Amino acid sequence: MANVNEKEFWQNAERILLVLLNRYSIELDDDSRESVQHYLDHSEYEMAFEGLFIELMALKLETYDIEFNSYVELGKVLGLKEESIFDADFWMKFISFTTKYNLDKTTNSAS
Repeated sequence: MANVNEKEFWQNAERILLVLLNRYSIELDDDSRESVQHYLDHSEYEMAFEGLFIELMALKLETYDIEFNSYVELGKVLGLKEESIFDADFWMKFISFTTKYNLDKTTNSAS
């Protein structure tokens, strides 16, 4: 039973990362898209997650259509809170990013 739940977890992780990659594919450059897709193709979800969010944060868009809480939880499960792959300060930057845009989203929807 644990294997089924674990398999479902990884399938869901891949699915929600693909949703995000596809949602912002126009804004991301070819190298970024291909790198994230490569990591997903090889089940390197930690690398896909961190790489994708590094690129999304670099875009500095006015708003993001992202359910941040889901991604924060996924990042924790992937171990990125404890150890990053590409950027030693990734988790701190990621949490600042999600907090800023979650607050903006809340403020704008309350108006």
